[in-house]
Amino acid sequence: MKNPQKCEACHKKFNPNPRSKNQRYCDAVPCQKTRKRRWQRKKMQSDPDYRENQQRATKEWRSNNKGYSRSYRASNPEYVQRNRSAQKQRNARHRIIAKMDALGCEYELKPGLYRIIGPSRYGVAKMDALPCEIFIIPGIYSRKNTIAKKDTIDQSHQFP
Repeated sequence: MKNPQKCEACHKKFNPNPRSKNQRYCDAVPCQKTRKRRWQRKKMQSDPDYRENQQRATKEWRSNNKGYSRSYRASNPEYVQRNRSAQKQRNARHRIIAKMDALGCEYELKPGLYRIIGPSRYGVAKMDALPCEIFIIPGIYSRKNTIAKKDTIDQSHQFP
């Protein structure tokens, strides 16, 4: 029989199964869940086929279970509150979060002074307008690489 080992999840000593060469987790359910979760995280990073299959399965499950998230949040208000406070902490760490759909508009940006949508009290770029001067550097700027949404640039808000 092998010597007792420390479980990598709970750090308690356990006697490994003699048939298992590299057993690093005890047989407790939470430790086995931790083992599986770590294996899946590593597999998702290293195996593109596995990652694609998981993404496809998740997408299919979500399409078959529409409204699940909404009903879960409605029946678990403590989850909603915990998630809200965690999001505030994440926003504070990252300072500013910009919306992803700001790139790729067909609006031609001209040099000048504009009001740019800036950080709100939670650090999410949405509501507050900040003055900002924009300079276009010839040769780098193209219509494909615009930096603001058409509806966020209002020529009437240009500064004199």
